[in-house]
Amino acid sequence: MKKSFYNIQSNIENNKILLFNTYSQALVELDNDGILAYESLNPENEFANEFEKLGYWIHDDNDEYTKLMFKNQEAVFNTDEIRIVFKMTNACNFRCPYCYQKHEENYLDNTILKVLKNFLNKQKKIDKHYIISYFGGEPTMCIPQIIKIQKFLYKEEFNYNSSITTNGYLLTPQNVEMLINNGVNSAYITIDGDEMTHNKTRILPDGSGSYKQIIKNIQEILENTNMNISIRCNLSKSNEDSVKDFLDHLNKHNILGSRDQIVFNELIDHHGNDNLNTFDTRKEYAQSLLKSYKLLMDAGYNINRCGHLTMSCALDRQSAYVFTPNLEIESCTSDEKAIGRLDDEGNLIYHNNYYLKMLRRSLDKPKCKHCKVMPMCMGGCTLLESKHKESCIPEKYIINELIPLYYESVQRKDK
Repeated sequence: MKKSFYNIQSNIENNKILLFNTYSQALVELDNDGILAYESLNPENEFANEFEKLGYWIHDDNDEYTKLMFKNQEAVFNTDEIRIVFKMTNACNFRCPYCYQKHEENYLDNTILKVLKNFLNKQKKIDKHYIISYFGGEPTMCIPQIIKIQKFLYKEEFNYNSSITTNGYLLTPQNVEMLINNGVNSAYITIDGDEMTHNKTRILPDGSGSYKQIIKNIQEILENTNMNISIRCNLSKSNEDSVKDFLDHLNKHNILGSRDQIVFNELIDHHGNDNLNTFDTRKEYAQSLLKSYKLLMDAGYNINRCGHLTMSCALDRQSAYVFTPNLEIESCTSDEKAIGRLDDEGNLIYHNNYYLKMLRRSLDKPKCKHCKVMPMCMGGCTLLESKHKESCIPEKYIINELIPLYYESVQRKDK
């Protein structure tokens, strides 16, 4: 027997440790006797079966890295799950300074919808599960078109679930009711800090702020519907100090709860905008993320782990598609470079860069092979890597500080 390479120890009080395995996601507290048993690697030890079951001990011939590479390739080419992102439009009712999109006035019209329906019919399989996402621009500017797609999926008896990524400004009771009644039960909404900070970046065309309307919409959704809400906060140097006030405000208005969650992301400058005040390094962002997680815990809420992934991004799989209003296929929602298109009959026509993407071996890098958080990252963001930016997840730099927070979250859930 040998120890898993992906074991990480975090020292806590009373000479105890927390033992976390990034591959199996097992997390246990060990006292002195437990530590001695773990260090012994003795198969006759009374805890031996548990150490092996939880992935802390593995057999001498177990090559974890090779297994991860296999699972990655297996997941990339697995077609049991179909992910489809419909970019309903590039138009938007906001003018956020960090947005990478051009906001052209193009929409998924009826002609385009007919082609997409042809594509869906060609892809339809009884045993497949379809994850549908509506994106933009701002997709709530296209509610009627979204409803047409949803009605088609329901009529043709697809096995699917649907969500929408939105700035939240147009999630009025009427629009929300239409979405829910047609099977869109989750929304991802961006709020960039407290009111003053948010209104500097999430602005309307006339320069006015959007915070109060978005908060009002979220409150009404949580009070009157069963829609799940995920709040995304893009962290930068400009808003990291406003996170506490932001969380306090959400608490005050009963927004953080069992049916909604908050996710922190790094604000990334894709176009060289010097005014965005982004973090200089991923390590610097990691420290800001850790501070935000601690504030979230202090507010009484738990944090979620990255978990063990099989690929770095859900859109890296063969059966993932990002469709634009002009029927091009893009690599991801943050990259407008086309990797293919749909013809008028709904057939997939791929460019050469699609095949290069699919053959990319995201884990075949020295820095990944020797990284203990690799099972939680699986090679990092392809887009960032293509732009020669650091693609590692921030957890790499703060994992020892995160482990006690993970453990505290587990203990709270068990109470």
